[in-house]
Formats: sequence, structure tokens, C-alpha cells
Amino acid sequence: MKRIHLIISVAAVAAAWGLVGGAPPPRTDPIVVRNCLIEPANATRLGASHSGVIQECLVEQGDKVKAGQILGRLQDRELRAELEQRDVEARSDLAVRNAEARHELARALLNRGEFLSDKKVGSHEELQKLRAEEKSASLEVKVAKQRQALAEMQRKQKEAAIRERALVCPHDGIVVAVYRTVGESVNPGEPILRVVTTEKLKVTVYVDVLDAWRVRPGQAVQLIPELGEVDLEVARSRFSGKVTFVDPEIDRRTQTCKVVAEVNNPDGLLRAGLDARVEIMPGDPGSPKIVSPARSPR
Repeated sequence: MKRIHLIISVAAVAAAWGLVGGAPPPRTDPIVVRNCLIEPANATRLGASHSGVIQECLVEQGDKVKAGQILGRLQDRELRAELEQRDVEARSDLAVRNAEARHELARALLNRGEFLSDKKVGSHEELQKLRAEEKSASLEVKVAKQRQALAEMQRKQKEAAIRERALVCPHDGIVVAVYRTVGESVNPGEPILRVVTTEKLKVTVYVDVLDAWRVRPGQAVQLIPELGEVDLEVARSRFSGKVTFVDPEIDRRTQTCKVVAEVNNPDGLLRAGLDARVEIMPGDPGSPKIVSPARSPR
């Protein structure tokens, strides 16, 4: 009987020691947060890089657009006219060919003059003149090639200037606003169009300080819209995503940690501004374990 009491006492002491100094098992229950902020993952206001007049607006509000698509242009007719001129100059090799032909003739005359000089026929002054003409013709070939290369550089500069006057969509999305129309003047930085992404949304929540160390980038999240008793498809849907950012600082005033997640929205049901709750799954594979500090020896 005494032996049984001794075993129970040892077990109780060991359990108490584990509670005091050992590491508790990591919690895997979801972290539930309400009052989240839902925004487009990408929202861009396209503006002009130069002062000018809007020449074309190729989209309307509500149009779906792709990354790299040209949505509009500032006036660039003068630049395009200069581009055509530089393109003709860069492609034409007439000046080079003409200079090379004159150089070949000058070289042939020089060779003949040197032959006659070796035969003691002809004057030294005439030979010097032929050499000067051959050298001049050689330089004319180089000048013609340099002019052609310069025309090519100017052509590329005009192409770059024309590209700068184009409004290029930076990402897939929908045009949600058109601020300026054809014929209106704009200054650098003034918005002309606004494009937002709908297939992915950014969700920002503030996690209580006690749960801050349980959240890591890459963990799965689930967003559940909360629309009360309204029977809509979006209210019955669940949207999955993952944590993309965990603020390394704690807000001293609210004792919360900012967490940002990216949520998939392939059908466009979820919209920015809706009320919803977010569930973060800390138990996902890859989440680092919290190691308790080692106890000092007694």
C-alpha cells in the first residue's frame, strides 16, 4: 500500500514539474478574428508620365484588362512622324554604299599612282595628293556609318518616347474608374484610369498579442463573409488563402499585431468592404515550434 502511495506521489510531482517548467503542447486551434479589412490585392491608378493631351482612351469603366495591355495614349503624332523619318534614315544604306564606292575608286587611283612612282613615272606631289584623297574617302565611309548608327539611336529614342505616352496596364483586373477623357489635358502624376484586381484580395486583421507568436507567413486562412440573415451565394461561400505578412511589432496602444493575408476570389463573389471573419490555422505544416527556455539546474 505504501508503495502505491509513493508511485502516485512521484507521478503527481512529475506532472506538477511539467506544468511549471516544461513546454506545453503547441495550440492548433484556429485564431478567429473579426473586423477585417478587405481590399483588392492590386489597385493601380494609371497616370501620365508627361504633360499632354489624351489622344486615345481604349477602355471603359467595367472592362476586363490584362497585364501589358495598352489602355490609352497621350498625343504622340509628332513623335511618330519623327520616328518614321529616323526609321528611313536608319534603314537606308545609300550614303554608306556611295562613300564605299568613292573609297574604292580612290584606293584604285592610289595603287596606280604608287605603281607609277615605283617605275619612276609621275611626280611625288601627285602621289601625295592621291594618298590624301584615299584617306579622305576612307573617313567619309566612317562618317556615313556613324550617321546611320546615330539615326538608329534616334529611332530608338523616339520609340521610347512614344512608349512613355502609352498607358500600359500593370496587372490583370477591371477598370473601375475613368477620370479623364479624350481631348483633356493632363499633368505628370494626374490619374487617368484606375484598375483593380478581383481574383485575389488582400485581407488585413489585427491579432491579439497572446496569439501573435502563433501566426507565421504561409499559414492557411479562411474567410467567411458575415451578412446576417441575408441569403446570398457569397454568404454561403468560404474563401481560402494564406498569410503573407506578420508585423514584427506589437501596437502598444491596442496590444495587437497586424497580419495580412491574400485570399483567392476566382469567381469574383467576394468584394472589398464586406463584413467577414478570418480563421487562421496555426497548426499548418511548416509552422515553427516555440521552444521553452531551458531551466537552470537546481
